[in-house]
Parts: sequence; structure tokens; C-alpha cells
Amino acid sequence: MRKKMLCDARFQLEIEIKGPTLIKSGEGGLSGPDMAFVRTYAYGDQEPQAYLPGTSLKGIFRSHIERLARTLAKTETPVCLPYQLVGDGPELSCGKRLDKLPKPEAYKKQCLACRMFGSLQFKGRTFIADAYATDVKQLRYEIRDGVAIDRKTGGAAAKYDLEVLTRGTFRTSVVLDNFESWQIGALGLVLQDLKDERLRLGMGTSRGLGHVQGKITTAELRYPMKHDGSFCGIASLASSEERKSYGLAGGKSDADLPEPEHTGIWKNYRVETNGIQKLFDAARDEFFAFLESYRWNGGSP
Repeated sequence: MRKKMLCDARFQLEIEIKGPTLIKSGEGGLSGPDMAFVRTYAYGDQEPQAYLPGTSLKGIFRSHIERLARTLAKTETPVCLPYQLVGDGPELSCGKRLDKLPKPEAYKKQCLACRMFGSLQFKGRTFIADAYATDVKQLRYEIRDGVAIDRKTGGAAAKYDLEVLTRGTFRTSVVLDNFESWQIGALGLVLQDLKDERLRLGMGTSRGLGHVQGKITTAELRYPMKHDGSFCGIASLASSEERKSYGLAGGKSDADLPEPEHTGIWKNYRVETNGIQKLFDAARDEFFAFLESYRWNGGSP
């Protein structure tokens, strides 16, 4: 379903550092701390500053959606297990199992996480940009001591230091391209837990690091000009043949969309703060309905 552009959604996300956080850089050790925070020159300053890599954020989003799916789904294995072997058989990963199938059938048989974030067989529908500080001057760093423990003796084995970020606000964008409506619902559940400070970021989360809070500031849905103004996903916009061959799920929702702006061939629906939660609530119901009929490796009816 990459040959046509049928819909996309863009969310502006702000992430505030609420406690010491470390996303480890590959550098450090000689003239600085043993574990340094990842930095970039993208700010235009002479000195690099901290940022939150989009790959790190995407990994957190994916793993949390996998946990949600395992919690809510009726099947024991609602998402693929790339590192689990069954006897002498292949890995239970979508990319390994489905690489010989035609694209529509492979997409239909992918687990819900791979449908959203991609696999070795398919490019994902979810894109998360690197998050940059809204104000570099507000970033605060701190050097902390750490001690490695010998697991056999229980004594101290080595001392090291790590650089953590203790304050700062970062802004990024989350884009879903040609989305199924339930995917917006799954994303909304992750963002709700991020808002409630239930997700940790970076390394050392079991030791108290990674306390962050996120919030969506703006949302925008984009549909072709012929769109009728209702909230829906690609299943309502594709042909019946495409819907069946790709196993697309979801229908139109009664969620209200604002008056669109017309740009080129597109209708752009800008959803303000008050309407974002209503949008996520409607899409959440789509996600629950999807899980009722969802069967991994067989698509949805």
C-alpha cells in the first residue's frame, strides 16, 4: 500500500526531563565521563548539545505497544518473538518467516507491531524524528558516580562515572503514514502512559534513571480532497480488493473533525488540544475492536 497516499497523521510531541536521564553515547572515557549523554551539532552551536534520538523513542513506543497487545489480546502470542526458537525451526519473527511471500499476504500475516513499526520485510508506517531541545540554555547536566558489583563476591568491582541530563524539554514529531485507524488508538495509549509518567527513557531505568513526561501539543490528519470529513483509516479509503488482500481493519468513526484547510490535493484537519483526546478515545475503541478479531499470522477478517 505504498503506491498511493491515502492518509497520514502528524503529532507534535514535547518530552520534559523530570529526573536524571541517560541515553548513552558511543564516546567517552578518555577526557570525559565513562558514559556520556548522546550529543549533536544540529543546534548550530560550536559545542554539541544533548538530543533524544528518534530510534530510542521508536524502540520505547514499539516495546510498550507490544506489552499492551500481550495484555489485551485473547491470543497468547499477539506479536512476533524474533529471538525465540521452536525446536530446529526458524525464528518467530515476521521478517524471517514472511520474506518469501507476496507483499499483500506478507503484510496481512505480520504481527500488529510489525505493521506499525516495520520488519525486515516491510518499512514501518510510524516515523519518529529526533527530539531537539526547545531551549538549549535550559539543559542541565550532572556527573554521577557508579559502582560495578561483582556478582560472585557481592563486592565492588570497579568505579565509573556517568553524565545524566536533569532538566530540559525536547520537541519531536510522530508521523503515521497510510495508517489503519486502530494504529492511532494504539499510539494514543502509549502517549497517555507517557503523559502519566509511566514510561522510562534511556539506560539505567531500573536504578531510577529515565524519568520523563510527554504531551501532545498539536495533531494534524491529512486526507485526499475527496474525503468526506469523517475520521477513518486506510481500510475505509482502499478498494475492497486491497482491503481483503492486505487484511486491513477498521471503519469510519463518529469522532468529529474540525473544518479542513485545503492544500493542493489534501484536506488538512488540525485538531487542537481539546479534540486530541476525543480522537484518541475513538481510535482506542478501534484498537480494542481490532484485537477482538485479530489473529497473528492470519490477518483480520
